[in-house]
Amino acid sequence: MQTAFLQPVGSEGEPVRLVPLHNLSVRSMLARRYLQEHALNQIALAAKSGQQVELECYCAPHACHADVLAQVIAERLNQRPATG
Repeated sequence: MQTAFLQPVGSEGEPVRLVPLHNLSVRSMLARRYLQEHALNQIALAAKSGQQVELECYCAPHACHADVLAQVIAERLNQRPATG
């Protein structure tokens, strides 16, 4: 099974040298993911409680990452994504 945590290794000596770097990389990735999950949950909870939530981006009215965030939040709320 391959996962996002697998790293290519060149020679036998490299794994020992790369373990500390991999440790930092994995911890950084997990911290960012936690912060992103927390932010999305906060936005979803605000929307669920009836607060008006606006995701703004300079890409609008073109498709952009805010559209993806809106879709993820709508899915968390078990609603259909807004169109517009």
